[in-house]
Amino acid sequence: MTAARQLRTLFPQPPDTDVDVLRWLARESFELTAAAEGLHIVEYRASTVPPESIPRAAQDHLELPIEAYTWHEFVAYAERLEAADPDPVCGYCPHPPHKAKECGGEATPWLAPPVDGEPAPQCPCAVDSDPAPVEQPTVNA
Repeated sequence: MTAARQLRTLFPQPPDTDVDVLRWLARESFELTAAAEGLHIVEYRASTVPPESIPRAAQDHLELPIEAYTWHEFVAYAERLEAADPDPVCGYCPHPPHKAKECGGEATPWLAPPVDGEPAPQCPCAVDSDPAPVEQPTVNA
C-alpha cells in the first residue's frame, strides 16, 4: 500500500437534483475508500467542469445529452498519517500513563491508607511492576 493517493471522480448531475447530496456522496465514497486502505483525507476539492470538456464517448452511457447535465469533478488527496507513539501504560494502576517503575502517584486509599502524619505510600506499581524475568526450571522427562 502506498503512503498517499489521489482519488478523483467526474460525475454528471441530472437536472432537478440536489448538488449537496451529490457532494456528500462523493465525499463519503472518498472517505470509505481511503479508510479501507488505512488513509485519511487531507485535502478535498470540488469543481464544475464545462460540458465541452467531457468526452463525446460518454454520451453512450447517458440518458440525456451531455449538455443537459451539470458536470462536477471531485478530487481528494489521502495520506497515511504517522502513527503516534502510544502512551506507555504500566497496566497496574489508574494514574496517567507512565513507564513501569516510574509512577509518581500515591497509592489509592483503599489499597494503602495513609498513616496519620506520614506521607501517603507510593503507588505499588512503581515498586513491583515489570519484574525481572525469572528463569523457569526445566523438567527432564
